[in-house]
Amino acid sequence: MKKIYIVLSHSGSIPSRIIKMFTHYKYSHVAISFDKDLETMYSFGRKKVNRPFDGGFIIEHKLSDFYQKFNKTNIIVLEISVSNLNYIKLLNKIKKYKIHKELYKYDILGLIPRFFNIKIERKYHNNCSEFVGRVLEESNIYKFNKSVIKPKDFMKIPNKKIIYKGLLFNY
Repeated sequence: MKKIYIVLSHSGSIPSRIIKMFTHYKYSHVAISFDKDLETMYSFGRKKVNRPFDGGFIIEHKLSDFYQKFNKTNIIVLEISVSNLNYIKLLNKIKKYKIHKELYKYDILGLIPRFFNIKIERKYHNNCSEFVGRVLEESNIYKFNKSVIKPKDFMKIPNKKIIYKGLLFNY
């Protein structure tokens, strides 16, 4: 068995506050990591700290410019045990995103319909929760059984273990 980590967060940025306003949930962003220290996390979000509408597939780091600017980011870290086979499937899914990262865009237009549980498919466009949900499903780790995945849905994963709740910089 291997372990993966789902990180739910809320940075306090303007886009995160808008998402939180619509979802009525404490966390507005989701990322996935293979290391407990969260040195590297994968998600969809802004590519540059001061350009919130230039987004796509991103590789996040705890000490990035974004988290330096939003240093009061609150997180909850979920640890999930997965089989070796599913772990390898997940690694391969992430690898494909990394190889073709220039193709992927953040789905800004799809956000509003998703707030009302309406999913609009746009090739190469994702948001953070859709991305993490998709790679979990495609790796046979967890099936959400719903078309629109939101940050709060990750708390429903049955074999998760909450290993931390608090400020990212205290983790």
